[in-house]
Amino acid sequence: MNKTLFLLYIFIFVCGCSKNESGAGNGKVTIKGTISAADVKKNSGQKAGEILSLADAKKVMVFRGSKYSISDIVNGSFAVTADAGTANALVFLDPNNKFIGVLCTEGLNVLPLVGLSDGDNTVIDLQTLTMPGDSIIPLHNPFGNEINISSEELESLKAVGSYYEALAKNIDADNNGELDILSNTEISLTFHFNISIGKMGIDNVPPTDITNENYWINYGIEFAGGTSLGPVSNSSTLTGPIGDEYNDIILWGFRNTPNSNQSFLISFNRQGITESGNPMGNTFLPFKKGIYTFTPYSGKDLTLHFSNVDVRDNLIIISPTLKTDGNWKIVSVSFKYSRPDNSPVNPENLISDFMLQFINTDNQQFLVVRPVPEHGFYKYTFPTPVDLSVFKGMDLFYYDLLGNYYNNNWMK
Repeated sequence: MNKTLFLLYIFIFVCGCSKNESGAGNGKVTIKGTISAADVKKNSGQKAGEILSLADAKKVMVFRGSKYSISDIVNGSFAVTADAGTANALVFLDPNNKFIGVLCTEGLNVLPLVGLSDGDNTVIDLQTLTMPGDSIIPLHNPFGNEINISSEELESLKAVGSYYEALAKNIDADNNGELDILSNTEISLTFHFNISIGKMGIDNVPPTDITNENYWINYGIEFAGGTSLGPVSNSSTLTGPIGDEYNDIILWGFRNTPNSNQSFLISFNRQGITESGNPMGNTFLPFKKGIYTFTPYSGKDLTLHFSNVDVRDNLIIISPTLKTDGNWKIVSVSFKYSRPDNSPVNPENLISDFMLQFINTDNQQFLVVRPVPEHGFYKYTFPTPVDLSVFKGMDLFYYDLLGNYYNNNWMK
């Protein structure tokens, strides 16, 4: 896939589907809890300069992707809302918005609001919260109660649980002691993955059989800037990680969007040596865990923590099969969901948005469809049959519950 097309795909998807409105259901799930009275009493004499404890928590920040909300803890209790169908982190802050810790349940630093016992009307009462170590633990475990997902799905999310823990440390990227979102200077960090797989199925011919070795992944990182940040340009840089810096980070593309809910979108890649047989024409390598410095413009250095997310831990392969009418016209496309090892997976518990993009033999996008929730996860029927001879391929974009996005690229 050439660079121009890949950038076009990214910006169409992101601008057409803001991560603040990433296709989640309209339902709001209530999450509430109480700070342990014993902890408050035990730590009530804490002196300035000592390490923060849960007793110092006066605010709760709920976030997913680039969407944040902050609520006060009143008399030791809180109640917040979050979108159903997404994964949300609960971050606890002191009165000065200093980071204390992240809610952790079942070894997971997020609450995936899927498989809900009462649908969009579900209320999760975490009951009493304590902080025996570095993590904040609820007395009530919502997994298996209000949240019902399989053990395999839970393990998949555990594998990337450090992702939100790293993001939580980015709430003051400019290191001025103030929560960035309060001044609209926040940086939202998103990993993106472009996966080239193989040939889609047509009628009775199945799509390429997936193995752990026969697909290609290009890695990238994208930043969205708060509305008070200035524009980016060709001189914007990303360096890191501190202590072991890469020398192969390149600016991949940018777009200033001052009239939207963000000031810019900018993406970086690590340029690798393209291996023989790679159909994408470029090889972009993953970023390792560490602390990076993003300089959107001169005089503005931002400190960002990256988690070492491995795409294979949370990757879903969406395998399409075209159905024709017997006269070389495509009437529909159906989808099968699996892990790279071919084990089946339920997309409704792991995907928060899904978009189709169809490409013709002139490398032009001729149809974009967002089938969730209007069309469903498993089949799309074309309003007008499409000539198979001018059809080249398709891209299947989706957000995972953590706010990262993926492109499954298939050819005819």
